[in-house]
Amino acid sequence: MQTLRTILIALVTSVGVLSFFSDNLVRNTETINQEMSDSDEKINVESLNNYGLREFQKEIVDTVEAVKESVVSIIITKDFILYEQGRASELIKQQVGWGSWILIDEQWYILTNKHVLGDDDSEYIVVYSDGSTSEVKDIWRDDTLDIAIIKVDESEVAWKEPARILDFKESITVGQFALAIGNALAEFQNSVTFWVVSWNNRRLTLENENLYAWLIQTDTSISEGNSWGPLFNIDGKVIGINTAVSAFWENIWFAIPLSQQFVDASIQSVKNYDAIVRPFVWVRYLDLQAPNNNGVEILEVVPWSPAEGVWIQEWDLITHINDTLINTERSFMYHLHTFLPGDTINISLQRDGNKQERSLVLWN
Repeated sequence: MQTLRTILIALVTSVGVLSFFSDNLVRNTETINQEMSDSDEKINVESLNNYGLREFQKEIVDTVEAVKESVVSIIITKDFILYEQGRASELIKQQVGWGSWILIDEQWYILTNKHVLGDDDSEYIVVYSDGSTSEVKDIWRDDTLDIAIIKVDESEVAWKEPARILDFKESITVGQFALAIGNALAEFQNSVTFWVVSWNNRRLTLENENLYAWLIQTDTSISEGNSWGPLFNIDGKVIGINTAVSAFWENIWFAIPLSQQFVDASIQSVKNYDAIVRPFVWVRYLDLQAPNNNGVEILEVVPWSPAEGVWIQEWDLITHINDTLINTERSFMYHLHTFLPGDTINISLQRDGNKQERSLVLWN
């Protein structure tokens, strides 16, 4: 009996204590919630100013406004024969594709991916941000990269501001902001998506003739329709052209990096050769991508090539072209693509621990 009485007293006491703490907990929780609510309201009102978000938002808005004229949409159409009762009755034109391209020059040169221009029987219509249109006049395709340049008749439309493009020596940094603008799903023209550069100098292996190297990886949302279009930095400069997507994961996109020198060389090649022609030094090499080991190691030199002509040898380490370091941001091959056949470049190399200089003329 004494034991039962002790248990009952303990239970009553416990219930009282729990009730006390429960009441205080409810009151404290209500107080905390109210304080948090007041705090949230204060933050919601003031955060844009307090944390610089309003200025950041304005930067994005200003960037989009500044570049939108240079982003164009593309509509791809093709003629099909309509059959009735087994006989051709009429020829109809149907839309078979769409995308986004970028105006890169005041003379109406426009840049896109080569893989979207593979059908010579299709027609390509450029749609500008103001709704005006023009037909594609000429197409030039790169033999090695997934790059193509088109030209339209400038007399057909009012003048548009071409894109500003990153200088070759400017950096593309992992974590920097990136914006894509384009004709999302072929329906929502000038759609803007935004996030960051995820990595640099990625390589892809695809079953076609294109070289997919030095790629920018981004998680900026890019859908069918605003692919093939430009990737901008926060300053409104084009840093790449969207070209491929991971087949297995969402928000893993890849862009071919662009620089003003690369674009200028591409346009000048079209003017000089009526084709996109890339120069080479005719060596086989190994990229050295360790953080403190930049450059390329020469594995083989093609006989009678420009490299052999200036005594570049196997196991030489080429570190610079025209005083610019070869590294993960500025790869050897991409650097060469900023020049034309016939250009002379200066090469710095290491041989047996000694620095040497070479000057050679590029071939195609």
